[in-house]
Amino acid sequence: MAQKKVLLLGSGLVTRPAVQVMTDAGISVTIASRKLENAQKLAKGFSNVTAISLDVNDSSALDEQVSKHDLVVSLIPYSHHVAVIKSAIKNKKDVVTTSYVSPGIAELDQPAKDAGITVMNEIGLDPGIDHLYAVKTIDEVHREGGKIKSFLSYCGGLPAPEASDNPFGVKFSWSPKGFLMTAKNDAKFYKDGEIQETPGKDVMRNAQEYDIYPAFAFYAFPNRDSSIYKERYNIPEADDIVRGSLRYRGYTQLMRTLVDMGFISQDENPKLKQAIPWNEAVKEIISAKSASEKDLKEKIEELTTIASQTERERVFAGLEWIGIFSNQPITPAGTPIDVLCATLESKMSYGPKERDMVMLQHKFEIEHKDGSHEIRTSTLLDYGDPNGYSSMARLVGIPCGVAVKQVLDGTISGKGILAPMSPEINDPLMKTLKEEHGIQLEEKTIKRCDSEMKLVGEYGLRNKREVWRVSLTLSKIRRAARQLLTLDEKDPRRLFEGNALIRRLVRVGVLDESRMKLDYVLALNLEDFLERRLQTQVHKLGLAKSIHHARVLIKQRHIRVGKQIVNVPSFIVRLDSQKHIDFALTSPFGGGRPGRTKRKKTKASEKKDEDGGDEDEE
Repeated sequence: MAQKKVLLLGSGLVTRPAVQVMTDAGISVTIASRKLENAQKLAKGFSNVTAISLDVNDSSALDEQVSKHDLVVSLIPYSHHVAVIKSAIKNKKDVVTTSYVSPGIAELDQPAKDAGITVMNEIGLDPGIDHLYAVKTIDEVHREGGKIKSFLSYCGGLPAPEASDNPFGVKFSWSPKGFLMTAKNDAKFYKDGEIQETPGKDVMRNAQEYDIYPAFAFYAFPNRDSSIYKERYNIPEADDIVRGSLRYRGYTQLMRTLVDMGFISQDENPKLKQAIPWNEAVKEIISAKSASEKDLKEKIEELTTIASQTERERVFAGLEWIGIFSNQPITPAGTPIDVLCATLESKMSYGPKERDMVMLQHKFEIEHKDGSHEIRTSTLLDYGDPNGYSSMARLVGIPCGVAVKQVLDGTISGKGILAPMSPEINDPLMKTLKEEHGIQLEEKTIKRCDSEMKLVGEYGLRNKREVWRVSLTLSKIRRAARQLLTLDEKDPRRLFEGNALIRRLVRVGVLDESRMKLDYVLALNLEDFLERRLQTQVHKLGLAKSIHHARVLIKQRHIRVGKQIVNVPSFIVRLDSQKHIDFALTSPFGGGRPGRTKRKKTKASEKKDEDGGDEDEE
């Protein structure tokens, strides 16, 4: 068989691992870059690789090169993919990209089918490897007659912990602009069976702590439109569907402040084209009274919401680290985000011996056909090699290279616009990635009943239904908070209903007074509510020997709250009532008339004493 020839467009970081996979398979690769020296640098060290200069905006030059090859790999910015695919359709050549299928690409499905070509997309890390294992689990559950009730997927490309030595907890090997722009992306996802939409300016505000491994302090937030995966993954039964990003603690608070300050804006400002001092630039962007640090900080606190003194200190320390209160000159760039990027790029690049890290996790809540539930996770934790490929480059480039091989050898044979959304495409990809490259997700099953039964035992509940009732209450409260967060901060409804909800939660002790914000309402969990049950409080106050004994005391009317006897263990105790929990005045434990058994024993004891006394007298 004649040697296959591939035209690879691009010379970025992920390109080299893809080239290595292809050349190891005996494929001839032509690397095309606008700058010839970039392509030559990338080709160095490989045999059977040619470097050329090519401007993809030159359609005739692009057509000429596409026509000479069997397949085109497009690793250039996604905005060029449509032009590349059109050229491939014209020349009847296959295509592989690591990018999402955009509306423009989707429109080329029928023309690609008519040309008889395969256009394989979304085969990197995210998207790519994430799809492989999402579809795998979903297909397994459906084949067994089960349902996916919840699907959460979060991914983060981060520095390894020892290299996360700046306030953002991120570093770059490329321009940070695209990375920072994610902070303004609107989010759309399913929660409790309903579509939720969060404006870009509020996405960071709604970031949640997210546990994967105890050693990592992650925050997670939804990214772009996750709602489409109800159809793409064929999970119409799912109540929750969220795909999002992971960051280290501290990032979301700092980015939220920069968003509120207007630093992610791409609006041109003539003054930012000059090398003015940082504090003057900030004054211009946020419209502060002066460029003094005091006035800048006062204005920043007007523009953003800082939840606590600790968070305030962390945020301002981060801003000082950037240098925005200093007299140092900015790098003239014209827009707030470009000025910020110029500084961050110099401050947040990887050092020679530093490594990156990728964390990816899917979490599925599964309902089996017998009605039982479980939680299943698929997790990938991968570190880069300081002397080799970064984790991100490896996990994007290798799947791309494997897909190229499988398109060329006919393993992936479908025509038109494809993505890894079916076992037919995915299974061979997963097999090769695992067996030849050691890339796989660790899959674990966590029985949901175990976690629920733990709560049943810990809080002395009668059965799991009591857990479910609390879960339903919590779900309704979170839904109300999310709906209010979509409104403007000064919207009368948000102010009135939000304050009422927060006051109610503070009153019952579920929400701490230092966390009186809707953001913190979303972070409430089942334990917060179970702690406020009368049964729990009776045990904690020492009125009962155990949590189960507390339930018995309450049911037998031995406990009062204030003057009222309460015989409902699930009664929620308000903060102002907590100190009034005691034994009922009618209870023998509280000095009342002894119970029947005790009276009987006392009477028998008294009679025995009397009989003993008579004998002594004789």
